[in-house]
Amino acid sequence: MMVIEDTSIKFVSCDVVVLASNHNPSILNPDMLKNNHIVPMEWEVSETITTPPLSLVQFKNGISIRVEERKLTVSENYSDSSQFEKSAGAIAQDYVTKLSFTNYTDLGLNWAAVIERQEPVKWVSDRFYVPGKWKSEPYEMIGCEATFSFDCGQFVSNVKISPRVVDVQDNASNGMIVFNINHNFRGGGAILAKEGNIAKLLENRNIAFSQIRDLVIGGRLS
Repeated sequence: MMVIEDTSIKFVSCDVVVLASNHNPSILNPDMLKNNHIVPMEWEVSETITTPPLSLVQFKNGISIRVEERKLTVSENYSDSSQFEKSAGAIAQDYVTKLSFTNYTDLGLNWAAVIERQEPVKWVSDRFYVPGKWKSEPYEMIGCEATFSFDCGQFVSNVKISPRVVDVQDNASNGMIVFNINHNFRGGGAILAKEGNIAKLLENRNIAFSQIRDLVIGGRLS
């Protein structure tokens, strides 16, 4: 996991999503990626799927590239030892630059992050839900979520907060809070047309971190 600053917030994955009217999944394979310098030649492949409707190339370092008819997704999955010679943003940028004839339409950046919390369902309920009889006996809340959307000017930020119990059988009080953050950019096609923009926009992770931090510690903290 990638720990940001000295807090308990850990980013576990990042997806760069590029929509288009006419992606061609059948051209995606390790040789195509390496020969076009989209990924380094020395990267080792762990899985490959190549079909007309969907293709996937997954590398042992945690990077994966998936192409569907209307969607390109480049993913980074973090571990404690993650070190990427080339980031998901740089890979996505090189992909759309090499295949510049494709009609790209939209861009989205997605992050997943977690914080550890005791009694995660109760934490989300107490943090974001108003008190009421519906939260008391004879009712027992076993699940809940909180969702937010923020206008950030160039993009809309959507945040989904979900509790996750680590092991129900061993200890139902131990768990984590999962944050799924999506930045959906306005005018994605124009953004994608400018070389270098995707990698630059991945700096928005700092905004995602700030949003999580404010949602967790703003006001009261259970």
